[in-house]
Amino acid sequence: MQLEIQVKAKEAHEKAVAYFKVAEQYSYQFIMEVKGIRDNQYYKALGFSSFEDYCQACWKVTRKYMDQRIEIAVAIGNERDFGNTYSQLGHSKSLILARMEPEIREEVMTKPQRLPDGTEKTASEMTVKQLKELERRLKQTEDRAKEAEARAAAAEAAVLAERNRANHVEKLWQQAKNQPPKVITQTVEVV
Repeated sequence: MQLEIQVKAKEAHEKAVAYFKVAEQYSYQFIMEVKGIRDNQYYKALGFSSFEDYCQACWKVTRKYMDQRIEIAVAIGNERDFGNTYSQLGHSKSLILARMEPEIREEVMTKPQRLPDGTEKTASEMTVKQLKELERRLKQTEDRAKEAEARAAAAEAAVLAERNRANHVEKLWQQAKNQPPKVITQTVEVV
């Protein structure tokens, strides 16, 4: 009897794993189809006045949640990565990653990151709070780098403008220097 239960349990587990893999595989296609329904406003042809109504009636979720799923799928970019990321990290972490710049997202997803407490963790090991804090810090670093680039570009533009002014003054000086002197005669009446 015990052996029979173990066999049934193992079969049930193997089926569950297989169905999970199939569901994961089709999750991305599902999201992309819903994106098409939203973007092309096909929900109207299905008898819904809004995408919100469509999401509520057909999928029992809010439009906001579905929009976030679409945002994640588009940012992650393909079926395999979306399925792996979403199933491993969940909705909240996946959404945080989706909203990062692509280069930063790639680094956070592939390399352990140093946290303020000195520990290093991968995205899957971090809590949502830690991932949000990391995102904030990375954004600040990126903003500072952009500001520095902007300051450097402004300084370079100022140097170039000054160089152009100096060249213009030098050109005027050379032109004036190479011209014969002008003699101005004036008649002055003395009373």
